[in-house]
Amino acid sequence: MSTKRKLPPHEAWDVLEKMALHDEAERVASLSEAELDRELQEKGFDPKALRERGTALAEKLRAASAAPPAAQAPVKKTLPTRVRWAALAAATMAAVGAAVAIPTAVTTVGKGAPQHALELRREALGACQEARWLECQQGLDAARKLDPEGEERPEVRAAREKIAAGLRLPKETR
Repeated sequence: MSTKRKLPPHEAWDVLEKMALHDEAERVASLSEAELDRELQEKGFDPKALRERGTALAEKLRAASAAPPAAQAPVKKTLPTRVRWAALAAATMAAVGAAVAIPTAVTTVGKGAPQHALELRREALGACQEARWLECQQGLDAARKLDPEGEERPEVRAAREKIAAGLRLPKETR
């Protein structure tokens, strides 16, 4: 008889992050060029500059792999430019998310719990207004750990409902 091994929390988190990154890459790959440009511009990036950077990187990689060893198996054809561009965009968005999350986590040290919970909720509710559901949920969850009573506020309950609808999650999993 075999039993399923339960993943430690850090491994489970890694699996969830990989799944989220894969889902984001698929979503970005399904966008039209105009939609992708608009989304990048909304995030503060210059689509033309990113394309040029991606093209330069692709050329650099092609040049580095131009002289494969004689015994090497045939090289597969490179991915289409659209797929490479989508992967670069997804990686850039993930890096931006990490750049926002790390300073937020660092600021938690030394602040009073109720005051910090209030700030976290304010930032999370702002993310909800911009339909950034995961960021909103993470902020509200962090605030709940510091100040559980704040969960009963009407704006927090309304935000939780919007998150569930935005992520298409059943209410029981929140």
